[in-house]
Amino acid sequence: MKRLHPLFVGTLLLGAGFVSVAGAHSGRPIPIDELTRISGVIVEGTVQSVASEWNAGRTQIYTTVTLDVQEYLKGGSGRGLFRFRQLGGTVDDMTLAIVGQPNFQPGEAVFLFMNPDWTVGPVPVLGGDMGAFRVTTDSRTGRVVLQGHDTTVERGS
Repeated sequence: MKRLHPLFVGTLLLGAGFVSVAGAHSGRPIPIDELTRISGVIVEGTVQSVASEWNAGRTQIYTTVTLDVQEYLKGGSGRGLFRFRQLGGTVDDMTLAIVGQPNFQPGEAVFLFMNPDWTVGPVPVLGGDMGAFRVTTDSRTGRVVLQGHDTTVERGS
């Protein structure tokens, strides 16, 4: 049986205040044009790997996500690998779950809006799960769409 890390309980108690300070979503939807304007990097790619580990003091779990870049739309160029580290994850039987933090699975195609300070903060994806979109094909139209936390938009619109 998986156990929840004590920080998760603290996150629940602190509620939206913690989430807002950490850079995850504040509860209000963030329009695409605002995500685009604020983000430091916009990247599309396929999740190559997801690896969680304890920090040195074994007080927090961090997850490193590696993308195989298909395209940078802002803040980068070329192809290759793009790595970022976010607070939360599972190591053995311990899970640190962060409310509003996106989860990733190897093999999934994603479109991400990254915080301007994505290399140093605990929540690198702008707005938490509001800045993470799955790239899928609409079964009715056959068009490529970006499926987000609370919105779906057609790719390129």
